Amino acid sequence: MNRRDFITGSLGFGAAACLAGADSTAADKGHVRFLAFADIHFESTGRWPHPEREWLDRILQRAVDAKVDFIISLGDMTFGPVTDAERDYVRHYNTFKPIPTYHVYGNHEYERVTPEELDALYGLARGYYSFDRKGFRFIVLDPHYVLKDGTCRRFFKRCSYKEEKVDRMLPPEQIDWLRKTVIESPYPCVVFSHESIERIRGGISNRGEVLKIFAEANAKRPGAVRLAINGHEHKDNLRILDNVVYLDLNSATYDIEKSHKAYPEAYRKKCHAAGYTLTWNDPLSAVITLAQDGDIGIEGTESTFYLGVTPEMAGWRGDSCGRITTPRIQSADMIFRYHRQP
Repeated sequence: MNRRDFITGSLGFGAAACLAGADSTAADKGHVRFLAFADIHFESTGRWPHPEREWLDRILQRAVDAKVDFIISLGDMTFGPVTDAERDYVRHYNTFKPIPTYHVYGNHEYERVTPEELDALYGLARGYYSFDRKGFRFIVLDPHYVLKDGTCRRFFKRCSYKEEKVDRMLPPEQIDWLRKTVIESPYPCVVFSHESIERIRGGISNRGEVLKIFAEANAKRPGAVRLAINGHEHKDNLRILDNVVYLDLNSATYDIEKSHKAYPEAYRKKCHAAGYTLTWNDPLSAVITLAQDGDIGIEGTESTFYLGVTPEMAGWRGDSCGRITTPRIQSADMIFRYHRQP
């Protein structure tokens, strides 16, 4: 979906949406503007693509140039920072001036540290929280719990459990907190999570409870929940579901699927992950503008495949939802007008 697509329709309780050209952005109205990126996957040994801080700095510079109000990482910034270089990388992001920065925990954040160590390193009291900015409420979720012996347990020094593929979930206390935070919000809400609320396969297993909260809030106050953004899948997709826009935010750095030998041998020896990743030539991010009256503008990023190696050359055919590997985050302008059905 690009900036020249044009779609109109009637949504749910009467919100109308269209995607149009650049002249219809929300930039000139009462608005908030932020930069989002996901899955940059910094690791200091060079085993993974782009193991240098310059990759992050290019994203931060884009935020400065775009004059955003804040920056948010949608998770998997690191593999759990344990080396000095990795801790410095996180501190560099945390102390970036003059724009506030925020974190969403990804599954790989938990790979080599305890939850308590992660909270201290990332400067958070806990993995889920909210903040208000310019008439909007931004909500960060932490679904990194699995059901074991009838109880929800937080991840601990690992990025994956055997049960994770079906049981990654929000625990009951976080569901209760989310409902209260959304329903009682005086502002329209945007929800961030590393794993997807929208995807049926591979997302948050109790997503149905989250969708019910969104539906309840929007029934009481149309436009109460406007946008949900996730990372994790390393794919680019935009979908409107029950009057909420869902952005599957592509990785800043690469996609990862089945093994291949499409890259030259020299690069595969240099970069351990080259045998099962496809990398971009530029870091991907999205600058998102939200207007009080309902408009949503997404300014994505277009890049190319590193060394020209494409999914076809690697034998990749897309994921379980049919979403393909592409070195871009799409751009779109969406015009929403919320009103109750008579």
